[in-house]
Amino acid sequence: VFPSFSITGISNCGKSKLVEYMLMNTKLPIVLINAYEDDFKNVKCRRIVEIKAIEKYLDYLLNEKDNEHPILVIFDEALTLMSYKNIAKKIHTLLTKNRHKKIYVVAIFQELNKTIVPFKSLFTARLTMRAIQVSDINSALGTTIEDYKPLKNREFILLSDDIYWGKTYDV
Repeated sequence: VFPSFSITGISNCGKSKLVEYMLMNTKLPIVLINAYEDDFKNVKCRRIVEIKAIEKYLDYLLNEKDNEHPILVIFDEALTLMSYKNIAKKIHTLLTKNRHKKIYVVAIFQELNKTIVPFKSLFTARLTMRAIQVSDINSALGTTIEDYKPLKNREFILLSDDIYWGKTYDV
């Protein structure tokens, strides 16, 4: 089990749908942060979208004692949250403490590089879908992919304990 997971790819490549299908099969309580109203319609969860409410919730997570029961926190459109320095700093801190607090984090980005997200290495598993350039995929994963062939819609590369290639399907 990976306590933190990033998913990266261009718009409309299937990131949110992939996460939605994953969430439909979990028994963990889910908190969905910064998600569009049209996304994740089939997921029963708490939603937090206002910037001040997001910051307050992150303070709560960071300042509370370790959770007795695990929770799953999803950051949709995480790239936009990086422009709020306080929120970016709190997400960074959360990623350093989440395993001990039983908080599983999934962050969905359109782009993931060290300039924008200097703590990207704290994501213990990284999945990338379609990108404009191979350098975007290498940056998101944090490694160079040998024998790379451009990804089609719904195809992905996952870096965890190894490198895996896959494809999502309609359920």
